[in-house]
Amino acid sequence: AEGEGFKIAMRGLDGGRVNISSCSIGGAQQCLDLATKYTQERVQFNQPIFNFQNTQFKLAEMAAKVHSSRLMVRQAAASIDSNDQNKTVLCAMAKMVATEQCY
Repeated sequence: AEGEGFKIAMRGLDGGRVNISSCSIGGAQQCLDLATKYTQERVQFNQPIFNFQNTQFKLAEMAAKVHSSRLMVRQAAASIDSNDQNKTVLCAMAKMVATEQCY
């Protein structure tokens, strides 16, 4: 329809935001998996560094960031599917959080 081009283009950004967010989460999940594996293999003071409390704190923080970002992206994607009136805001928030926490 005449004069609707900008609105249509802006709606297309919602899917792009979810896509970028998902890429960040995928990369962060791989990093978490590799870091966990490494900490189980690396030995210091006759034990795997995975056993050290500070290492566990860092891995837990990484896992929480990945998980919370994943939940936001799922909610944003669901809002697109259901044509929620807040879908643009949810997608923008999901992208912001996922790229900040998982990049």
